[in-house]
Amino acid sequence: MSTPLFQTNHSPLGAWASLTFGAAGKGIGIDDQRLATTSNADLLVTVTRDGTTTAFPFIENAGNYSSWRILSADAITRNLTPCVDEFSTGEAGITLRVFTPHAALPNPKRSGNLQYATVPGLFIEMIVDNSGSDSPATAFVGLNYRGEGSLRPVDWSSKTMCGIGRAGEWILAAAPVKDEIFTILSANLAEQIAGGTSAIDPTSSSGGIAIKVGPRMKRTVNLAFAFYHGGSATQSSVATSGRYLYTVYFPRVEAVANFLLQNHQKIRESCGSLDSRTTAACGDAEKLSLISRGIRAYEANTQLIDAEGVPYFAVISGGSEQEGGRGYRNALDQAVDHLPWELYRNPWVIRNIFDLGTTSYAYHDKVRFPMDAESPTDPAPLREGGMTFAHDFGYHGCYTPAGVSAYESANRTGAGSFMSTEVLLNGVYLLTSYALLADDTPWAKTRLPFARELLTNMENRDHWDPERRNGLLKAESEKVGTGAEVTAFVGAGEVLERAHGSLYLAVKTFCANLMLTTYFQNNNDLHTADYSYAFAQKTAQSLVATFNADAGILPANVLNPGATAERMIAALEPLAVPTYLGLTSTLAEYFPELFNVLKTHAMTCLKHAPEGCVDPATGALRLTSGSSRTIPAKVISVLYVLERLFGIDVQAVLPGAWKGVLESADATDGRLITAALYAKPVVVPQPQG
Repeated sequence: MSTPLFQTNHSPLGAWASLTFGAAGKGIGIDDQRLATTSNADLLVTVTRDGTTTAFPFIENAGNYSSWRILSADAITRNLTPCVDEFSTGEAGITLRVFTPHAALPNPKRSGNLQYATVPGLFIEMIVDNSGSDSPATAFVGLNYRGEGSLRPVDWSSKTMCGIGRAGEWILAAAPVKDEIFTILSANLAEQIAGGTSAIDPTSSSGGIAIKVGPRMKRTVNLAFAFYHGGSATQSSVATSGRYLYTVYFPRVEAVANFLLQNHQKIRESCGSLDSRTTAACGDAEKLSLISRGIRAYEANTQLIDAEGVPYFAVISGGSEQEGGRGYRNALDQAVDHLPWELYRNPWVIRNIFDLGTTSYAYHDKVRFPMDAESPTDPAPLREGGMTFAHDFGYHGCYTPAGVSAYESANRTGAGSFMSTEVLLNGVYLLTSYALLADDTPWAKTRLPFARELLTNMENRDHWDPERRNGLLKAESEKVGTGAEVTAFVGAGEVLERAHGSLYLAVKTFCANLMLTTYFQNNNDLHTADYSYAFAQKTAQSLVATFNADAGILPANVLNPGATAERMIAALEPLAVPTYLGLTSTLAEYFPELFNVLKTHAMTCLKHAPEGCVDPATGALRLTSGSSRTIPAKVISVLYVLERLFGIDVQAVLPGAWKGVLESADATDGRLITAALYAKPVVVPQPQG
């Protein structure tokens, strides 16, 4: 089955850069440290035979190439995997393969040479099949550039490569072969390609690499697209100012391209290996398509920094403004979204984010219990809260001061308000996930004090009086002022957005304590493990107590069950990570009532809205029954829980579910998949043992 033509990231890990193309008529975005992709060039992939030039349709305005035959989308066969994006057409005899090597990233402080893991570029393979023609052919791969600045010939800065580039920021390069593989940089590009001769006009913004193929011959040519950002990459007052870590290994952009070309075989093999494992794990085409897009979108927004020998990893959020905002550094709700992938591929990243959180972005707050307020104008007294974290660590390339979020502000009730309760739970997810799955016992033991502090804060947020605790977090941080805390579901509807009484946060509280219990047990702190397990039991009992057996549903607000009749299947989302870790395999045994309640709730939600959360028009799954707004990443987690924890055959019960996620992720605007999916690939190989 051919993959549709849509805009797709092709992004090296940690470089915050992307070569974004794939949709007919949309051109290509050469993105460097951008929050949204912008088409700033036409991608010109052509072949000329017998006076006719045929081109792939990655061109914004076909009228600018009136002498060319532009192929339709139907003429292109596409195969997209996590590592390879292949476009081919038998009609013209050309195949373009773009390899994105998603190398595993070990701890830079413990590992040796990380050139391969951090190389900021893509390997490209161009295959020209002229075996069916008695005429010679000239193929071409290049750009009609519309961005800032001018193009330059790579020939002038390298003795071993030809091609084009933009200053020291990026180059498209190949190894030249006299009169066979060469640079064309010309304002009269169409004529120059048709003539099949080299030309270098440094004032031109159109150019690339020409490839000549003889009659009855087939030729494969290796190319590289290299990114480079020298100098300062981040600014900070908390010792996180630095440069890209890859600059330790690569002094300039030409060195990156040379490395890619010299290591082409290793890139092919490593890409093939990861693709094979991922394909086997996914099981069907829809899931493979989602993880292929998700990994790419995620890595398009990653940054690996070297701050005077100390590495820092950051994800710059790609969600929409309605989904918690774009451009925030290491938003912890999204760090939790990425856990399954990072646990599988780059566990060190989780440790790095958590450690920076505890050293620079943790704070201790005080809380109020709204139910203790004597009147709307007389706020409840302040009580002790505890350790939690800022929602994020900064914005774009700048880290915020210690303990400060770029996103959160006081006196708000929606987007931009504090997420202190959910971020507390996110901290538990990060700490315990890494400790439970990574082979890093010394780290896990030294983080015990942090884990105990997080548990204490949960207890304090349950109730200041230990005798009145029931496992549900009821407090609001003093930081909200006259506002109210929110969840990660900002923009998905008021029922999901409000933190106080949220069923979603109640389930997440149960999961957090389940994870803490195993963590404390593994590190021989059995006393604290008893406390966290008792907390989980209280939460389970409270959830079961709120269950409406007649309707088969849990209330969206567990503190005020009559507040809304909306159904909330999003409440199952927090179960995804503990399920991935294998911690819910005994849920039915140790928490049978809760397991049955959650499964019944899930089955009820699989009815058409308003009785359930299935969109009656499309068959896609909503997060709540009352809102059609969705966040594909969260829906993926819910579907994962339905399948893996509850054993529900989603394809049989809800045939439109996975297709609905794919369609909601098929954004066509400038934010494309990076905004629509912001990378939640939970369909990855399960941990062994």
